[in-house]
Amino acid sequence: MSDMSGTEAYSDPEDKEELTAMVCLETDLQDGQMKEVDIGHHSVLLTRCNGKYGAIGNQCTHYGAPLSKGVISGQKVRCPWHGSCFNALTGDLEEFPGIDSLPCHKVKIHNSKVYVSINKKDLRHQKRLQRMGTAVPGVNHTILLLGGGAASLICAETLRQENFGGRIIMVSRDDLLPYDKTRLSKVMNVLSDTIVLRRMEFFHQYGIEVWLQKEAVSVDTEKKTVTFDNGLVQSYDQLLLSTGCRAKVLDVPGTNLSNIKMLETPEDARQIHAACLGSNVVLVGTSFVGTVAALCLF
Repeated sequence: MSDMSGTEAYSDPEDKEELTAMVCLETDLQDGQMKEVDIGHHSVLLTRCNGKYGAIGNQCTHYGAPLSKGVISGQKVRCPWHGSCFNALTGDLEEFPGIDSLPCHKVKIHNSKVYVSINKKDLRHQKRLQRMGTAVPGVNHTILLLGGGAASLICAETLRQENFGGRIIMVSRDDLLPYDKTRLSKVMNVLSDTIVLRRMEFFHQYGIEVWLQKEAVSVDTEKKTVTFDNGLVQSYDQLLLSTGCRAKVLDVPGTNLSNIKMLETPEDARQIHAACLGSNVVLVGTSFVGTVAALCLF
């Protein structure tokens, strides 16, 4: 590999699938530092942790924030917008609200210069799904996930990533697959199928059962069974309770009036959007959600 003094990308004639660039000198980054580099007009985040260089995608898989504007701590890079966290050397997702990992690129040190090579196919992808297994016939160990939100989804995916081959059942009393709740205050006339985190085909592919519109009414921890509102009794080996939380209702007279709305579901968001058209609006609560909802309704 020839030396280069700039960051201009070039194709190695011996490898037509990769694009390579010299991005910095080996001494340019210290441990715990990162910087954005450009390879063939493709933004890459260069990191250094414990003497090792890493090169991962620079756009957060949640909403595309530039990770170079975030924070690196140890081997973790945290998104500056919503706090998604990724491994600085591998690009693997480590903390929600992102659900996908980042592409990871090759790094080579030659003559004290740092070279990064990216597969040309990766130029079209900013996200990466970690390798996952599926259900294995004959493995009857059952993990029951009560709650159809992001926590249950990430748990199910992590189990398959760790080669768990037993039965995974995710149960939700809602009629919608796990969805991105942060979108509700941003696009209040949202269509439900545009905010789901994974399509039903995904769950089928990896052997994750999804039961919608079923509500647990009792749990017997001695018999390891859960009884549902339709009379079904399901046994389990391990149980995860991840039913989320509900917004705190304002304790004042009038909260039951028809024009008082709570924002919790896509249907709530659509009702709020319809009720607010051409009307004056009062938002109770000055948190992040309230602020974003105000911008949406402006």
